[in-house]
Amino acid sequence: MKTIVFTLIGFGLAFNALPQVVQGTVYDQGNDSNHTPLPGVNVYWLGTNMGTQTDADGAFSIKRKEGSNKLVFSYIGYTADTLENPQANVRVLLKAGTRLNEVVVKSENSAYYSKLSTVQVQNITSSELRKAACCNLSESFTTNASVDVNYTDAVSGAKQIELLGLAGKYSQIMVEKMPQVRGISSNYGLGYIPGSWMESIQVSKGTSSVVDGFESTTGQINVEFKKPFKGEKFMLNVYGNQNERLEANANARFKLNKNVTTAVLVHGENFTRTHDDNHDGFVDMPAVQQYNVMNRWKLQTPSGNVQEQIGIKAMEEHRFGGQNGFDGHKSSINDSSYSILVNTSRQEAFSKTGFIFGKPGTSLGFINNVSHIDQQSVYGHNTYDARQNSLYSNLIFESIINNTAHKYTAGVSFVYDDLNEVLNSNTSVKKESTPGAFFQYTYTYLDKFTAMGGIRADYSNIYGMFYTPRVHFKYNFPSDATLRISAGKGYRSPNALSENANLLASSRQIIVADNIKMENAWNYGITASKTIKLLDNSYTIYGEYFRTDFINQLVTDLEVNRNYAFVSNQHGTSFSNNYQAEISTSPSKHLDVLVAFRVSDAKAHYNGTLKSRPLANKYKALATATYYTNLKKWQFDLTAQLNGGGRLPDTYTSPGNSSAGGSFPAYTIINSQVSKNFKRWNVYVGVENILDFKQEHPIVDAANPFGDKFDASTIWGPVEGRMLYAGARLVLGEFFE
Repeated sequence: MKTIVFTLIGFGLAFNALPQVVQGTVYDQGNDSNHTPLPGVNVYWLGTNMGTQTDADGAFSIKRKEGSNKLVFSYIGYTADTLENPQANVRVLLKAGTRLNEVVVKSENSAYYSKLSTVQVQNITSSELRKAACCNLSESFTTNASVDVNYTDAVSGAKQIELLGLAGKYSQIMVEKMPQVRGISSNYGLGYIPGSWMESIQVSKGTSSVVDGFESTTGQINVEFKKPFKGEKFMLNVYGNQNERLEANANARFKLNKNVTTAVLVHGENFTRTHDDNHDGFVDMPAVQQYNVMNRWKLQTPSGNVQEQIGIKAMEEHRFGGQNGFDGHKSSINDSSYSILVNTSRQEAFSKTGFIFGKPGTSLGFINNVSHIDQQSVYGHNTYDARQNSLYSNLIFESIINNTAHKYTAGVSFVYDDLNEVLNSNTSVKKESTPGAFFQYTYTYLDKFTAMGGIRADYSNIYGMFYTPRVHFKYNFPSDATLRISAGKGYRSPNALSENANLLASSRQIIVADNIKMENAWNYGITASKTIKLLDNSYTIYGEYFRTDFINQLVTDLEVNRNYAFVSNQHGTSFSNNYQAEISTSPSKHLDVLVAFRVSDAKAHYNGTLKSRPLANKYKALATATYYTNLKKWQFDLTAQLNGGGRLPDTYTSPGNSSAGGSFPAYTIINSQVSKNFKRWNVYVGVENILDFKQEHPIVDAANPFGDKFDASTIWGPVEGRMLYAGARLVLGEFFE
């Protein structure tokens, strides 16, 4: 064998000769005794689809699979090997092998639901992200049935996600388990995460683990950036579209020695050619200039038992739009023309420290993140300036009780936000500190049943003490079916002004109630998946139901008076029901197909009456198809979305129609892309919104932007039509997947 395996201590169960959970660490064999842990190594049982990957420390844990006794370890650039009848704990040394001269093609889903995770998690890999023009996080869910991304208004270009029928503020958006899009960045933060930096995205629905905090109500979106110790050594990506939006990205990683690696990631965006295709006097999309850079390091001790990741990020963005002929370098507050001007500066630093102990499954992690964001903006005659300083710390200890069937996680956390907002002449200051503690226990029975229960206690200097209980259950049936059930509570500290900044692009005055309370809700979910074979084809079927019941929700009511937006605690009930079904299959060797359908029913009391959430789609249908030739030299991707209609606010008045209320229709969006892959680089061309669908009259009373009927915030559909784009990627040190 080319891999040297030292069997350590076996924890065999009394009723089975072999352990039911195998765990260990995979290292680079190297030429000396100081071996480097290998993250991202594929570990799976031979002849099955049950597998996992090693984490950042090279560690893995996998349940035994009945019918297979050979555990395979494979990693790009290394010679794969197989371990037969492994014991409970193993130490694996992989030897670097010779790279092939051609692209190695692996048959695997680029977006899949994890079969191993107790919490329901969908993994979106870099292969999936390359199926569309993924320039930033807001453009990463084109092929995803669960997450919707919509514009918040028709002038600023700001976007927000929706999950389980509710706004993205109820989803915890994180980067490598550190909070990212919250507070001031809730408006434009999705655009601050470049697509070329992303290694993968994990989407979980419902309440997640208590380890990550109390804020996850409808789900969690976690982005993993590219690491300094794996992946391509150098990547250059350039992108352009027909409206002269230009982007360039460069990533490079360096190994200074066996214990120190670093990476530099750079993103630049320039879009200054504006257009007015609907001839309403306003540019359809604002001009945007963004410069974004990150430098990250990984350091470890020679033994590998202590590892540290540190990094810094800096971003500058300038966006300006409004009526045709605007001057993006001047404040327009005293001008006769209506302009949008948003200047944002963000700096961030983080550290992640890990200590690995000799006891199996025992480690200590310490995560820290500090950020500063400064935003100065003008919306017509409204000025909105905001500054936010934030600190996040999470100390996590993991270990086992007697054996790996009983695991626990405990720790403490601290969240601090200093938010200063000035809307016209009104100032709002919020300084909130929230220390917390948590405990989570996980029980695993063979590879069949897992139960995870956790609770955390947090204290806010504004809202007082609150408790967050959460439970998750998973059962694997022998017939390759999985059932998950979850229930738990989620909390959120609201920021009324920053989360409603899109309403500044209207004639409405924002009125915030004095007694704002913390938002909190119960979420319940059940998901099921099964793989069946029919006519020599394998089909994976997935279904889910989630319900969110708010105890208190901060509701923005646009339906009392068309000149005001009232932001207050909910009056009456507020809830959301979400149903979704998916089927994926590969009808032929080179063709992958996914079909999904979702129904959302989110309601709250508006102007005293229980109504559906305005501007939200009632349903969504999605179909994706990917066809690739041998060795993936050519790849063809097609995505079709049918977005169901919904309700307009009762005070909405469309041009030429003075009646109140109404609804918007269903519409279809079709995107396609063709990619040509070479050994070290690829080129791609695509078309977004092939049918050229646009919301008609997205701006109400556009001819009178300073009048009392002007409204650019009532957006339910695309504001841009058909878009052609093209790009190229150069990769050194890695092949395309």
